[in-house]
Amino acid sequence: MARVGCQLGHVPRTTGKTGTGGCCGETEQEYVKRLFDTLEPKLVAAGHTPIEILADPASYPAMDVFVAFHCDGSVDPDSRGCSFGFRTDLPNATASKKFGNRWRAEHLAAGYSGGNRPTNYTKALAGYYALDDATAAGAEQAIVVEFGFLTNRADNDFLIDNVGEVADALVKTVVAFHGGTPPEEDLSIMDPATKEFLVQQFDEIDDHFRTILRGDEQDPRTHPNNLENIMQRINNLQEDVDRIKRKLQIPN
Repeated sequence: MARVGCQLGHVPRTTGKTGTGGCCGETEQEYVKRLFDTLEPKLVAAGHTPIEILADPASYPAMDVFVAFHCDGSVDPDSRGCSFGFRTDLPNATASKKFGNRWRAEHLAAGYSGGNRPTNYTKALAGYYALDDATAAGAEQAIVVEFGFLTNRADNDFLIDNVGEVADALVKTVVAFHGGTPPEEDLSIMDPATKEFLVQQFDEIDDHFRTILRGDEQDPRTHPNNLENIMQRINNLQEDVDRIKRKLQIPN
């Protein structure tokens, strides 16, 4: 399986280009460190070997794929968009571009709503300093990623709150090119307490229906209160469902 070089953008610089400070909490350096900590066990579970690489290393270890983690920043708080860069002058240029395009598709599919910025849209992306060194160390694909703008409130909220999904998008990209086991998709849409409550509500409605259908030994006829109880339970359940839909921003 693949040895995945993960460079933590700007870490641990304290002078020069130290990365964006963001708008609402974590700095770029803090975020990429947390992202790697989240990504590392996911890559291992997928069958790959994550390799942490800091900025400006003395040398680059042997690797099969290289991704540099970065987050954009701007004085314009409305600026958004994810992007990636690759070196067009390297022998792995075609493979790197394909890898980057797949990552961007997975990132958007994970829920990032900031849209795309053009590939290599800045000189820093197009000529990222580590890509040739990573390629020389064996990387079949080498890209630098901008996950979004930490200086934009919507981008910041998504990246901070969904670091697991951001990591999963990277794992799925590696798996698509190097095999392995993709991360299991979390299909749950509610917390366990809410799920347990709704299950109980459904069970009580089912019990009332069963009472109506079978009657009882003393009076086989359906008691009108049973039906009233069912209708009340259904109304309560509908209110609960409506609250969940609002929480998930699902239109009625």
